[in-house]
Amino acid sequence: MLDVGTGAGDIPRALVRWARREGRRMRVFALDRDSATLQVAAQVVRGYPEISFIRGDALSLPIRPGAVDLTISAMTLHHLEPDAGVRYLAELDAAARLGFIVNDLARSHIAHVVVWLITRVFTRSAIAKHDGPLSVRRSYTPREVSRLCEKAGLHDVAVVHHAPFLRFCAVRAKR
Repeated sequence: MLDVGTGAGDIPRALVRWARREGRRMRVFALDRDSATLQVAAQVVRGYPEISFIRGDALSLPIRPGAVDLTISAMTLHHLEPDAGVRYLAELDAAARLGFIVNDLARSHIAHVVVWLITRVFTRSAIAKHDGPLSVRRSYTPREVSRLCEKAGLHDVAVVHHAPFLRFCAVRAKR
């Protein structure tokens, strides 16, 4: 599995813990473009030899086509402009033998209000107060994500809106 935009490696860590509990073997490649982020993530996931880190760009993945079974990515798409988003989806698809899962914020007026309120009530961080609402404004609606997938030549992607969580999930299962 390849986690694109891994950040602190929390998703690979959770997946490996699940696999261990289930008695399954799993290997996760955690990719991020920022070397300082990868250094922090490497410290966070000490004790998880199943996780390997790769420095690379989501728009030009440094692995061969079909090299992993599944690609996953969370909270990355909203950082990309539409043309880059199309390229990102195509890269995720090309790298995976079986398919991909993309999870991100779903833009809506309600999401913006909720995130604005949360960042005012639960944090004093000026960065969080600015960045949280900005991330929602930069995010895509599920319909826009479907259009990005189609522009990438991916016509069989299921985009599901999880409104209570202010998120969407785009899933492609290759046949």
